[in-house]
Amino acid sequence: MLLATAALTPMPPLFFFAVIIVFVASVTNVTDALCRYVLFVGLLPPLQWHITAGGSYLFKVDTIDALNIGMILCMFVRYRASRGPGWKPRAEDLLVLSMLIPFWIGENRGLPVSEFLRAGVSELLVVLSYFVLRKNLMRAVDFRMVLAALVVSGVILSVYAVYEAKSGWAVFDLMKRQIMMGSMQSHNLMVRGGMLRASTTMSGPLMLACYLTIAFLAAAISRRAFKSELVWLGIMGALVVGVLACQSRGNLVAIVLGLLVLLVAQRRAKIAVFVAVGVGLMGGLAVVAASQSLFASSFIGLNAGETRGGVKYLDYREVLLKRGLEEGAKHRWFGASLKKNLDDMSDIEENGGLIDLVNTYLLIYLVSGIAGLGVILAALLAVIRNLLKSRPKKTEDPSLWAFAVAGLIAVIVQLSFMSYIDRMPMLLMLVLAAARWVSDPASKRVATARPKAAPRPRRQLVMARRPTGTA
Repeated sequence: MLLATAALTPMPPLFFFAVIIVFVASVTNVTDALCRYVLFVGLLPPLQWHITAGGSYLFKVDTIDALNIGMILCMFVRYRASRGPGWKPRAEDLLVLSMLIPFWIGENRGLPVSEFLRAGVSELLVVLSYFVLRKNLMRAVDFRMVLAALVVSGVILSVYAVYEAKSGWAVFDLMKRQIMMGSMQSHNLMVRGGMLRASTTMSGPLMLACYLTIAFLAAAISRRAFKSELVWLGIMGALVVGVLACQSRGNLVAIVLGLLVLLVAQRRAKIAVFVAVGVGLMGGLAVVAASQSLFASSFIGLNAGETRGGVKYLDYREVLLKRGLEEGAKHRWFGASLKKNLDDMSDIEENGGLIDLVNTYLLIYLVSGIAGLGVILAALLAVIRNLLKSRPKKTEDPSLWAFAVAGLIAVIVQLSFMSYIDRMPMLLMLVLAAARWVSDPASKRVATARPKAAPRPRRQLVMARRPTGTA
């Protein structure tokens, strides 16, 4: 379907226009809009369109921006009456707003006002999409349907990922070349152990693995959505295989950690212990296999044969952290512009002349200093505190609360080895909206409230005539 769309819309403007029109016109209600939004976030490829007027650059629009515009139009134009709890701010809202400090104000400080305002368009669209999502997640069934859409998109992407890794052909690279007359995706294709690291519709394999990890946690709490336990286990297995096709070690750790948190949150500590022991044994076997197999050694990174910027891949992250902390110490309180930081760290540039800041926390520290990082960490701690305070009672279903906790922990881990780009903001917004829902008393009242029984009709007294007999 997506390849057909590419053939019919061979230019980014037409493609984005089609995305907005199809999204707004196809939804049937608010819940359907939320589900389609989550579904399209994963399945649509990352395209960009630089809008110009008379040779002057105005601003940039990408696929997620177009989808956010469609979501906002759908909610504020087609469905004007929003649902859910009021707009009283909470810790989750503060965290979303505080993310504007490093990624809009911090990164673009020192630029002309016009460029500064252009840079804020995408960030503000993400913030608006979060508020639309958290405002309209009202019932538990809506929450579960949104998670089901996430699982469906994850399974589809896993199938594509396995095909890409096995065949060595990036399917959606063809689509990007068709639309953009030249593929940005081709520059992100990576090979490890002789196999292509699948990226499908994402900007890279790490991003795809992050998306599939959150989809795995959503599937893990959705047992009742499947006909049998075998189908449920098969879906989770497919998502894990998709992560393996991405060859992302960090996300395998995030899956294990998220699953353990999920089991503990669902009061299944014994199963969590068995899972931890099993993972430990499998890790030991992987190390043994790596000593005998070149592919296994390359996959788990023991040989560190992949290089970046003249240093081994695993060492690059250590060098990046060390140099980043050194540069951050020069302006530790309020940070410096991203351009200044990159210029000062030019000694660790990669082969393409770029510095891949694959650590979101380090980036926040560099561009906003201790002040910006402190605000974000304080808001994050407040979110965790609210989640712990809202732990469901033993008589209540803890699955949605468990997803919010495990999903938030997984995203926190992912941000330590992933840049805040592509779908990463949307994954953070999704788990924050989930945390907002489960920790809000108003949402709990809506979720547990039962419809009032209809008044019973008055009993009509029927006076039966006494039969009369004949003499």
